[in-house]
Parts: sequence; structure tokens; C-alpha cells
Amino acid sequence: MLLPLTDFEAKVDRSGGVNACHLWTASTNGYGYGRLGGAVAEPYGHRLAWVLAHGRPVPAGLQVDHLCHNADLTCPGGLLCTHRRCANGRHLEAVSPAVNARRAAERRRRRAGVFPLPLVWG
Repeated sequence: MLLPLTDFEAKVDRSGGVNACHLWTASTNGYGYGRLGGAVAEPYGHRLAWVLAHGRPVPAGLQVDHLCHNADLTCPGGLLCTHRRCANGRHLEAVSPAVNARRAAERRRRRAGVFPLPLVWG
């Protein structure tokens, strides 16, 4: 199921401005990611946001990483993470599962003070 653009936009809060996280305001799954509907096969809100920002489907085998999450060392992660609801196409990057996992591990180390180097997006 693909939502009309107006339905998608109605589910996203862009009040923080163009560079802020645009938070998904509709339902989320058990991990805090925005959901377009109740069906398991329906895409996540941030994946649709990436498609709308780039004008093409997410390439096969890639995941959509939240760059805003990678840069925020104050985020507790897990279900308390608001970045999972971010649908700002500027904050999203299609990456391999390995890159996504590496970035998550780097973020955890940096938050713990073990890896104090600045994280570069990309």
C-alpha cells in the first residue's frame, strides 16, 4: 500500500524547520519506528521519506540509517529514541546492513566515552 503524499505529510511534524527532525506522529511499531499502517509488509515511515527525498526506491539490500541519531550522543537509544520517528529525508541515508551496524556500535562507544572522536556522516 502506498499512501498519497497528502496522507504521508499529515503524519509528519515539520514544525521544527527544514533541518530539524520531522517526527512521525502516527502509529509506530514495537521498536519505535513509524508505520504507515497495521500490516507487517507495509513500509516504515522513514523508508518512505527516503523514497520521497530521492525519487527512487531504497536500493535492494540497503537499510535507511538515521544520520540524526548517529550525531546525537544524548539520545538514550532503544524505545526512548525519537530519531527512529524522524522522516526528514535530509537525515536519512541508504547504507548496507554492515555500515548501519558499525555506526550503531560507534554511537554506543561514543556515548559511553570510549570512542571520543567526532562521527562524520557518510
